[in-house]
Amino acid sequence: MPSTFLAAATSDATAVAPVWLPLVMQLATALIGGSIAATFISHLQASAEKRRERYAEAVACLVGWVEYPYRVRRRVNDERKWLNRGD
Repeated sequence: MPSTFLAAATSDATAVAPVWLPLVMQLATALIGGSIAATFISHLQASAEKRRERYAEAVACLVGWVEYPYRVRRRVNDERKWLNRGD
């Protein structure tokens, strides 16, 4: 019995692959490549968004420091409720 399987396996060594196999391989490659590209682009967008948020926070802090002397000099009232205002 095993010799029949061996003979069948050796005689099919010259068999041609099915016609649909290259198409399936190309489709699988395209899908995997597309998903990798989409993940990479998404990562780039997320890192750009984080960078934008950090720059905005830094600029807000710097503007606050630049405006601080002006706000102290121009304040109209020394009452506690006016000094604690955040705007």
